[in-house]
Order: sequence, then structure tokens, then C-alpha cells
Amino acid sequence: MNNRFLTAVLVIVLAGFALVIYRQEQLISTLAERQAAPSPAPVQGAQPGPKPVPALSNVDFTLDMTGVPVRGAKASGVVFLEFSDFQCPFCKQWSATTEKPLLDEFVNQGKASIQFVSFAFIGAESKNAAAAAECAADQNRFWEYHDLLFARQGQENSGVFTSASLKKFGGELKGKYADFDTTKFEKCVDSGEKNAGIDAQTK
Repeated sequence: MNNRFLTAVLVIVLAGFALVIYRQEQLISTLAERQAAPSPAPVQGAQPGPKPVPALSNVDFTLDMTGVPVRGAKASGVVFLEFSDFQCPFCKQWSATTEKPLLDEFVNQGKASIQFVSFAFIGAESKNAAAAAECAADQNRFWEYHDLLFARQGQENSGVFTSASLKKFGGELKGKYADFDTTKFEKCVDSGEKNAGIDAQTK
């Protein structure tokens, strides 16, 4: 196993952990603020308050990989996990730089595969984009739409990934791939049927 391969593995692992750590820090900050806040005096006859936030040690970080998009041969010995948010600038940078040599040298040679996990944590437009990509996946065009979303990325939650824009991107795919059914794609985007799956991956 050469140094380039080990470096690529390390970069992907670190990128995934960076996103997870970012989210954990948000949870820890929230927990700390709630624990530091003084408890209000009980009011006679008042209903019980909300249940306390569980400790991080009790949070389930199990990830169901069933049906996640895969690039390359599943049977290959090495699997790269891409935890990504389509609004994340570092994710875009990784996709545009590090991922390409991995594809050329390993994935396209049948030595490895990349599995995509939606980590739509930045905002509503992250979830919109991830769900639309899953709609494209129904027509075996996930990765083409994945690349298009990163190419069209703008400021976070600025209207770049509205429903109308996401459907327009579907039209761009239609221009490249005649078999892409935009009517089916737009119906899927409007239905919100992929939202639950995105929530499950992002939990």
C-alpha cells in the first residue's frame, strides 16, 4: 500500500471526523448551556417540564448504510465513506480535488469504492439538495447530480438550493442524458419522500 493511498485514506477519514466533531461540539455547547442555566422555581400546579437532554454517551450514532449511493465496485476490498453536505465548502473542495485522483487510481480500477452518506447539517437547503440527489439516484444519476450540486454551490442557505433551482438542475441533466425523466424527478422533489432518509443519515 503506497503513501498516496494512505494519504488519501487519511484525508477522507479526517474530513468525516471533522464534520462529526463539529456537530458533537454543537451538542456539547448546547448541553453545557442548559446545565449552567439556573433551574426555575417550581410553580404550584404547573405541568412537568421537558425531559433532560441525554448525555452524549447515550446518543445512538449507528448508521444504516442500506441503499446509500456507491461509486465503484461494492466487492472491492476498500470502501471510502464520504460524509458530506452539499453546502459545505470543504466538502466541495474535497470533491473537486482529492476525490478525482481516488477515482482515477482506485475506484475506476476496481480497487475501491466510495459510499456517500448525507450529513445535511448546515440548514434547510442542505436537506433540500440531499433529497434531490436521492431523487436523481432513482434514475441512476446520483453522482452526476452530486457533481452538479457542488459545481453550483453558493453561500449557505442563500436560495441556491431552492426547490425551483434543484428542479432546474434536473433539466441540466436532461440536456446531457436523454433518458433522464424530469417529470418523475420533479415529482419526487416536490413530494418530500426522501426527507426521512436524509434525516436518518444526518442524525
